[in-house]
Amino acid sequence: MKLMITGVKGQLGKALFAMAPKEIEGEEIETVGTSRTELDLSDKDACRSAIRIYQPDFLINAAAYTAVDKAEEDSDLAFKINAEAPKVFAKELKDYGGKMIHISTDFVFSGKKGKPYKVNDLREPLGIYGSSKALGEDSIQEILGASKLGKVLRTSWLIGPTGKNFALTMLRLHKEQSKISVMEDQIGSPTSTLSLAEVCWRLIELDLQKSPLSQSANIFHWSDAGVASWYDLAVAIKEITL
Repeated sequence: MKLMITGVKGQLGKALFAMAPKEIEGEEIETVGTSRTELDLSDKDACRSAIRIYQPDFLINAAAYTAVDKAEEDSDLAFKINAEAPKVFAKELKDYGGKMIHISTDFVFSGKKGKPYKVNDLREPLGIYGSSKALGEDSIQEILGASKLGKVLRTSWLIGPTGKNFALTMLRLHKEQSKISVMEDQIGSPTSTLSLAEVCWRLIELDLQKSPLSQSANIFHWSDAGVASWYDLAVAIKEITL
């Protein structure tokens, strides 16, 4: 069975590739990955060609335009990568029965609920980034949802040992500066790229097992336990590491 990971040089992509199993349910796994330089997700023809060339049995779409603030000024690129590329992937996969896990975000919600969101809660994205990710979700559900070939996995506040993320930025700033300013009015659940990668592989395993959960659900939420503000996280990083 062939597995394809987009965004393989990103923080989640690296974790997925490093933790890729050699086999699942007795099936040998061949894992291939594409980076930004190898596959431009803003190019629909390139996305289409990649699926036709690799013909993956399972695609994990871990690539995304994630610059939340910059997306407001660069909306065209954000929608190409976060909405149009997943749509192309879904159409190509449907043609031959390929399956897909699409990584999405808590930014499809407004954040005003005040308690954990459920998978079927109303989505109310407040900006371009969330809106573009919501459209990507819609395409996957419309094209692959009925056949259970496509699954959306929403997560929040990804941090890990590699790539660009809040934890690594705080580590660097704590070493370089005596004082730093961090927001304290945003609350969320920091999530390890390692635990999220493990969940992705578990979802594929459940799919091959034809488990009731895999056969009945198309949208999943996963984050690590607990809640914190960006300020809480910054303080904890300093206390633990310095």
